[in-house]
Amino acid sequence: MDTNIASTYALQQANHTLINNKNAVIEAQLLDVLQSYLVSHEKDQFTLKGREFARQQIQYFMAQNKPLEFILPGFPCKSPNVIDKSFSAMPDLGEVLAIERLDTLCCALNEIYPHGSSVTILSDGTTFADVVHVEDEVKDQYKTALRQLCVTENIQWADLMDLLPEAQLAQITDSDSLRKALLKGISTGPRSFEKFVKKVSDSPEQTEVHDKLCSYLYHDVCIERFSDGDRDQYLESISDKAYQMMYRGRALSAGIDKVYPHHIRLSVHAYDNSGPKFTVSLSSDTSKVVSPWHSVPVRLLTGEYVQLSHGIAKQKCVVNVTHAGHNWCYLEVAGPQLQGFVFELIKAPAFGLKISDPQQLGYGCLPSEFLQQLSEQFGFILLKNMPDIQQQDLVDFCDPFGEIYHWQFGPVHVVKPEKIPHGFVHSIEKTPLHWDLSMLPASEKKVEQDPKFAASCFMLYCKTPPVKGEGQTTIVDSRVALKLAGQSKVKQWCNIDLTYETKLTYFGGTPRRYPLVDLHPTTDEPILRYQEGSESQLQRFSLSSTEMSSAELTALIQEVNDIAYHDKCFIAHEWEAGDLVIIDNYYTLHGRLAMTEKSMSRELWRVQVY
Repeated sequence: MDTNIASTYALQQANHTLINNKNAVIEAQLLDVLQSYLVSHEKDQFTLKGREFARQQIQYFMAQNKPLEFILPGFPCKSPNVIDKSFSAMPDLGEVLAIERLDTLCCALNEIYPHGSSVTILSDGTTFADVVHVEDEVKDQYKTALRQLCVTENIQWADLMDLLPEAQLAQITDSDSLRKALLKGISTGPRSFEKFVKKVSDSPEQTEVHDKLCSYLYHDVCIERFSDGDRDQYLESISDKAYQMMYRGRALSAGIDKVYPHHIRLSVHAYDNSGPKFTVSLSSDTSKVVSPWHSVPVRLLTGEYVQLSHGIAKQKCVVNVTHAGHNWCYLEVAGPQLQGFVFELIKAPAFGLKISDPQQLGYGCLPSEFLQQLSEQFGFILLKNMPDIQQQDLVDFCDPFGEIYHWQFGPVHVVKPEKIPHGFVHSIEKTPLHWDLSMLPASEKKVEQDPKFAASCFMLYCKTPPVKGEGQTTIVDSRVALKLAGQSKVKQWCNIDLTYETKLTYFGGTPRRYPLVDLHPTTDEPILRYQEGSESQLQRFSLSSTEMSSAELTALIQEVNDIAYHDKCFIAHEWEAGDLVIIDNYYTLHGRLAMTEKSMSRELWRVQVY
């Protein structure tokens, strides 16, 4: 009996040791990921102190099998200095990239930790907006727009109201009252603020923080112009505002500690990463602190996006991309002649880029490599009002993009409804979602060399448009579609193969099998490889699976269709004569909405490039 007890105890101890060792490995991997997302301070203490501090916080969640929870105060409002720092009062691509980076941090952690993670972004605009002279209405519009910017799975949102349960009960919503309620939490009696100012003044370390805030307010925000008043009085007002920001920041931290006591604190301010706050980089550049609310996003000629102060960004040769009447980002261009083109984002955060030529410079001025890069980054490019061209002109335009795929009828496919169609492509029926060159015969030489051979991009030129409201080309942003599906679902889809089959048409007829989610051939990013079925009498397009039951397949198809047609990732382009669309064939799916006989004259020319 004693021997059995001893054996059981030894086994329990061995299991306990095994679990501890496994958890230690997971902890170390999580800490490595976290550190890779931090801004490295000149006197960085993460390795010496912060790592152990963060490890203990991580252990709290692991011991309870709970998701890791982070909290980041930030994203208050745009700097009102649109001359030197920001270029809009509303969020732009800079905020998108920052939020997506935080989501990517969680995705990296989720690959290691099975219980997942999340970042709560606490919009602290109400706390500080009046100090930098941003109106409440503008601040609130910014906050509302933030939450609708992009699709993220691991981001949660909070604001000052979430730190003040008493204010929630009393239904207090005006900013002044909320700020007073926040400051009440650190009030130490009469003249509490004055006592705080003296304490800061007596501390060399805190005085340095105050002076840096003064510099920030004076140089970075430029909240006032002292030309109309006394310079000394202006500088004194800046000093007072810096004290106010420090005092309110202290109150904000106290509120966070009370409501989110176990959350791991991230910050957008420079700390030495010793804990309890860790400075997270909102961009891939971990060498410095850069926040999108007082800088602008710039796409460099290399394709890299950086955040630059507006004053510096304007010194480059750039063009402005707008969205819904607001500035969205800058694109660096090869020469000043390209600044005559007009660039507009079609769908936020980064789907579809419309380019117009109001000065009639000619789209030939735009380098093909530049357009190809933009089509990859934005999914598709729309060139408006291209002059009337011949088919050979279209071939010549497409030739620099790569090898043109030649059919038996030549390089240009004229897509036009026929009176007696042989398939849905040449009918007025809907064309299901697909990607180009997906159903080539297995005997095609390109397919024999590479079973996944497909066009890298293709061009559609509108010779004659359909009537308004029908015959639109549908385009799906598969990157956003996969975000809508979620990290766990995408993993499952990587292991699902679907077989597609249709009757013999101009593009083939051999059944083809593809994974539902595959990897991009050059970037290794996951891409959605889905083709929508059709029960059309003209052309049946069927989906099957050897690994799934009929009910499971039906449920999967419904789920994928719901996502593909979701407003967040779906566009139906209304054609106008002279439109030329360059569509990336890896990052998108496309199809066509149905037409009536009124649109029998609809004629598009298509050229495919690989």
